[in-house]
Amino acid sequence: MSSRVPRPKRLWAAAIMNIFVGLLSLAALLFVLISPQAAAELRPGFARALAAGGIATFLVVASIAALMGRQHARLGMLGAALVFFGMLAIQNVLLIADLSGTGDPKMFQKLGSNVVRSTIEIAINAWALLSAKTVAFFGSRQSGP
Repeated sequence: MSSRVPRPKRLWAAAIMNIFVGLLSLAALLFVLISPQAAAELRPGFARALAAGGIATFLVVASIAALMGRQHARLGMLGAALVFFGMLAIQNVLLIADLSGTGDPKMFQKLGSNVVRSTIEIAINAWALLSAKTVAFFGSRQSGP
């Protein structure tokens, strides 16, 4: 039996970030869906709301499972982060392309900052989940919970 490796701090950092952002995304989605103050143009259709809610929920659940040391949760958390933050980055890049030449320079700066932030969030997840310390942590949990 192998000895248990302590949970890396980088895993805590990435998982807490993912849980916070995922729950915030779910709260915003719920607000837009049920609030009478939300503009009708902001309300997503059923399929889009289901997809957005499902991806955010998967990010939260996979991050919690990874913190618990579940075997395949490391790859699940990385996949969820790639999809969640990757889609945010792609949406902002598409908005930049759509508004090119017609938009306010401050809007381009804001959208560009969102792309950079989403890319950093993907990098944090990759660093936390692919590091030797994290691989050793999950490897030491093979026979456990």
